[in-house]
Amino acid sequence: MERLEKLSGRKCYLSPLREEDTYILAKWQNDPEVSFPLNNTHRQLDMNAEKEFLEMIRQNGWHYFIIVARNDGEPIGACFLLEVDMHNRTAEFGIFIGDKTRWKQGYATEATRLILDYGFRVLTLHNIWLRVFAFNTAAMKVYRRVGFKEIGFQREIRLMNGKYYDFYMMDILSEEFEGVNHGTVG
Repeated sequence: MERLEKLSGRKCYLSPLREEDTYILAKWQNDPEVSFPLNNTHRQLDMNAEKEFLEMIRQNGWHYFIIVARNDGEPIGACFLLEVDMHNRTAEFGIFIGDKTRWKQGYATEATRLILDYGFRVLTLHNIWLRVFAFNTAAMKVYRRVGFKEIGFQREIRLMNGKYYDFYMMDILSEEFEGVNHGTVG
């Protein structure tokens, strides 16, 4: 089944999450290299857990997209806006590239710009925020590149594999996104 191209970039496009995507999501989430920076190492996910997650996305009105590489049409990751609050015009952002052969090739930067553009222009959000582990310097570099700013720090907030980890809090306002990314989306 052909994927719907919802948000278009040069290297990749974002396609709405489908039920058939649960297999690839479970595969990525069960890979410790992919899941550790996402705080998902506490349990193995199976198809039922992923289907429950898909239903939770539908019920909560979250905006969840599969990142698809334009050159071969393969799904390579996911990005999303959660906790969308239309009254305050805010949302939480998340992203991961599940296909490790596609790491450090610019897909995360382009997909981040695409979903932020969607959040600010289509959903008319004002503030999009995220949490990122302090050790995940590659992700922080992507976030800074598109205009996110550090707004706080949570010390030893997550216990994983017997060790505590810190989080940075980052956010971006609609006018900051426009200033940094003018002409670079799509």
